[in-house]
Amino acid sequence: MKNFGIYNSQSVNLFIGCLLSIYADHIENDYSKHLKNLKEKDIALFDIVIEFWKSWEKFDIENINANNSDFELIGNFIYNIRAWASNKKIR
Repeated sequence: MKNFGIYNSQSVNLFIGCLLSIYADHIENDYSKHLKNLKEKDIALFDIVIEFWKSWEKFDIENINANNSDFELIGNFIYNIRAWASNKKIR
């Protein structure tokens, strides 16, 4: 994901996609080694994605209205990703 202090944007995208795919898998699989590996690669990014996932699980998708919108949930995720990326070189 990072070479010589520079993050590869495609690797960051793959990291996020893999982590979300693991948590979204509806079939019982043992992903413990995969999760450990991802966590070791970048714990801060791992935690941001997991926080988003936990918020998404709690979100009531059947009751979306002016008071219950996913905009805040997604906005928080974007804010956290931007904060994570702010002091990094990403190409």
